[in-house]
Amino acid sequence: MSWPEKGIRLLWRRGQALGLVPSFLCVIAWVACGAAAARAIALELWQYPRLAMVFIIVIAAVVCIGGLVGFWIIVDLIEYWRLGYRVRWLSGNEWIYEERRAEGTVHCLPFSRATLADGYPAPCQVRILSEECWEGKAPEWAQRRRAEIVKRIAQLFGADMGGHVQFKDST
Repeated sequence: MSWPEKGIRLLWRRGQALGLVPSFLCVIAWVACGAAAARAIALELWQYPRLAMVFIIVIAAVVCIGGLVGFWIIVDLIEYWRLGYRVRWLSGNEWIYEERRAEGTVHCLPFSRATLADGYPAPCQVRILSEECWEGKAPEWAQRRRAEIVKRIAQLFGADMGGHVQFKDST
């Protein structure tokens, strides 16, 4: 995994840990600091307009990329609050399905996902408890809800956008 990928995944995890409002405030602070830096450089290098322009363009590019990543994090958090559920990557092929309850608790169901090929959305294979094992081994909150949870997982992995999500039984 390249360092930009590691950095974005780390930012994603931090955003999920912080929550919606602090993440939003961090994005606003990022843009404000970028604007302040661009203004300071313009004021300091006013005698060298071309050099000032180069610095301002570089700062603008960095702020735009950071703002875009922040936007993705915020949109993901808004979707989680809107829907009440999400899937989240843990490490390797390990994922977790999370549901947010009205009282503020979060219920989790771990599963594994393997990408089968390149593409968007990437075709994948999800390993989750079989129908026979579900009632005995799934958490109590998920009992009698396998079809609903499997449908949500498929949708979040792109099945509604033409992606291929294949489910395999795990024990």
